[in-house]
Amino acid sequence: MPTPAAHPRDTLATGEEIVFRFLQINDTHYQTDALQPPPLNFQGANRRAEWLCEALRRGGFIPPVDFILHVGDLVNTAYESEFVAFKRLLDHTGIPYHTTVGNHDNHSAEGDAEKEAPYRQIIGDQFHHTFTYKGLGFVVANNSGSATPELTKQAIDERERHLRSHLESHANRPIIVACHIPVVPMRDEAVLKSSFDLPTYKVAEPGMLSIIEQHRHHVSVVLSGHLHLSGVVRQNEINHIDVSGTAGYPHDIALHTVARDELITEFIALPDELHDPSTNIHGKPFQDQDFTDPTHPDHCSYLRGRTDERTVRTPWKLPLRG
Repeated sequence: MPTPAAHPRDTLATGEEIVFRFLQINDTHYQTDALQPPPLNFQGANRRAEWLCEALRRGGFIPPVDFILHVGDLVNTAYESEFVAFKRLLDHTGIPYHTTVGNHDNHSAEGDAEKEAPYRQIIGDQFHHTFTYKGLGFVVANNSGSATPELTKQAIDERERHLRSHLESHANRPIIVACHIPVVPMRDEAVLKSSFDLPTYKVAEPGMLSIIEQHRHHVSVVLSGHLHLSGVVRQNEINHIDVSGTAGYPHDIALHTVARDELITEFIALPDELHDPSTNIHGKPFQDQDFTDPTHPDHCSYLRGRTDERTVRTPWKLPLRG
């Protein structure tokens, strides 16, 4: 890989050694022209996804990154034509990428071979997988069917079997887990149930969180999307970081800087001219009120996180070797 060009964020103020950077995107909900217009709450999703991929190809919007991690809902209705079109966008960036399956990528049919076939054929067999990059372990889990009546015991068992195996394979290195649906509530739970208005506001099956927390000696971070809001929750020594994605307001991505001793996460909003507040699913006009919770007392912070939550520092629990 060629040496990246200099960028204002290339030197950390603390003088920490930067090992590499990666970009988290999610909830792009891309649709092909034949399926337009999209649902009201995703107006402009294609324009934002296309702008972002072109900006990444050109460079300059963010510092150079070693790869992209897409944390699910690449497309909106899981048609082959959507996957083909969106894969073309990702390939056009010229940046390597890894993907996570979201509920819109397979009709929430986790473990259903027929409904997962378009994703598998176009994007790849990346439903439960793991990789290592410069000493950091990544475990990518499919939890796209959580809390749905169709989710089978077999699919839950497969999810948990892969998760255990992949976490154990990184016994001596720090780990980031990536999954589409967050495994803990990312806002006050009672409020989030109302504002998201679906039972999938967190993973309903307790095994996934239990397995992750059994590995909290080396799992530092769980990355997710799905909720169309941004924030961080620390539970049992693990930072759970959820990014709104680009389809729904506030249109965030996350830049993750891997330093020798910690992960530094910066939430970055797309440019103002791309913003469409009508795509906010947690407030008016989609809901009959603008939601807040006890730690996010205004609607803006409920959506975007408080100012002090827009940059998150997560120490590694084991040495980063490599």
